[in-house]
Amino acid sequence: MDRRRNGRCIPWRLFPQWGSILAMEDLPDILAANIRRLRRERDITQEELAHISGIDRSYVGQIERAEHKASVVTLGRLARALKVLPGDLLALPPDHPFLSELAGPTQDGDGGA
Repeated sequence: MDRRRNGRCIPWRLFPQWGSILAMEDLPDILAANIRRLRRERDITQEELAHISGIDRSYVGQIERAEHKASVVTLGRLARALKVLPGDLLALPPDHPFLSELAGPTQDGDGGA
């Protein structure tokens, strides 16, 4: 399904067929999970990520625990340090339980599970 209307992205909450499985308030948790996953995949510490991105180590930890909401500039710095696109940090992680719900039922009707 196309999530665009008049060239603009429609927020998740405007899709009643997706129910309330995601909300804008979920983004800090999604960001935190992605940063943690990508950092671990690259085998770097929070301190190393902080140094590479030019962000205070404690702030990186707070973002990774979803205690603070990162600005767009901070998101860009983290993405550059992790060598991904900023949007990748806000995408549902591969193991997120809602991915199968967003995908909907498969042709054999098992819901993708």
